[in-house]
Amino acid sequence: MMDETPLDGITSFQVIANGDAVLNSRMQGMLRRIPDAFLTPRILVCEGITEVGFIRSLDENLQAKEEYYMASRCVSYADGKGGAEALAVAERFSDLGFDVAVLVDNDRPEDKEKKESLSLKDIPIFSWDEGKCIETALLPLLSKESLGELLLWDSEKKDATWDELIKQGYATEKYSFKDDLKDTDLSEVAKICSKKEFFKRVAGGEALGKALFENWKNISPEEEEAKTINAIVKWINYGDDTRISK
Repeated sequence: MMDETPLDGITSFQVIANGDAVLNSRMQGMLRRIPDAFLTPRILVCEGITEVGFIRSLDENLQAKEEYYMASRCVSYADGKGGAEALAVAERFSDLGFDVAVLVDNDRPEDKEKKESLSLKDIPIFSWDEGKCIETALLPLLSKESLGELLLWDSEKKDATWDELIKQGYATEKYSFKDDLKDTDLSEVAKICSKKEFFKRVAGGEALGKALFENWKNISPEEEEAKTINAIVKWINYGDDTRISK
């Protein structure tokens, strides 16, 4: 990797590989999949493909509503291939001199020590309330009607998910929630969607994000999940106190 500093005319080279063979393999894979990530000074490492899709949707929303691209803020985003791996990749990017942040779930207690280590290096970690993943954090923010429409998306796990919703008593038939579904039931519906991997594709994360931002005006900015998303936007925008518009 070349690090060029035009102000003083010095060009330096860094070796991406270090003594960790497993991490080196991850970084090599990332270089092959998304070489553009190495060409931007700022990288948002996403836990997995659902998060990549969600951030892509966020980027589209910023373009449409705020009239700027993440790329215009020198930010790229990358699939970290899983919670623990994403944290390790983010740390390596930081060690190489990139400005790095991470978007990960908060349902793996075993990652706590690594997250604390990254925080000590001033690497922002964007996540949800304890015990939550992206589905269980964001889906309950939608209305019953909006969530029902979202679950008509052409997921590979669509039928399996609706079969489970019927089995658990949240739907009476495919593809319709029971009439008396309560708002408190939405968290359980979200857990089923997560377990069945309904959104486990980049396109799935995009669909989730699109539904969320279409309903953003109905979501309180005091919701912890909304605060997390606005914190991501603030980081993208170089720390300026900006947020997703209503």
